[in-house]
Amino acid sequence: MSFENKLLFKLCIIGASIVVGLMIAFIINQTLLYDTAGWSYDSQFVLTRVLVIAFGIIFPAVIIVLSIIGINIYENSEHITLIFGILITILSGFIILEASLGTIFGISDLISYPTYLTFYIVQEVLGLATLGMGVLTLVGGIKNITYG
Repeated sequence: MSFENKLLFKLCIIGASIVVGLMIAFIINQTLLYDTAGWSYDSQFVLTRVLVIAFGIIFPAVIIVLSIIGINIYENSEHITLIFGILITILSGFIILEASLGTIFGISDLISYPTYLTFYIVQEVLGLATLGMGVLTLVGGIKNITYG
């Protein structure tokens, strides 16, 4: 495997790892917000938690696994880069979609609950950072497709 291909897989690993860390910080921030505000864990809390875990933790974990496998079995089949690049690109697209929708809907919470502004600002920053890391992972996936 050429150095460039390994670098592209490592780019995907780094981006997805940062997304996982950001989403763990988001989960902690959301729990602190609900506890501080004295709100019950309602359906919106559960839905947000499920979406964050699915798109923000499970999908990046799959990207990390695909990238690690892609690095290790590239020598056996160069078509693996194409297949894994397509899968990484699709999963990164879902991460970007989740982060952008979460950021857009989070802006309405900024306006609705000015008392808890700091929590929502932190959530918006985490959402924007996740969006950036999703784009980084997407670029790595697309580059893996073109090298495949």
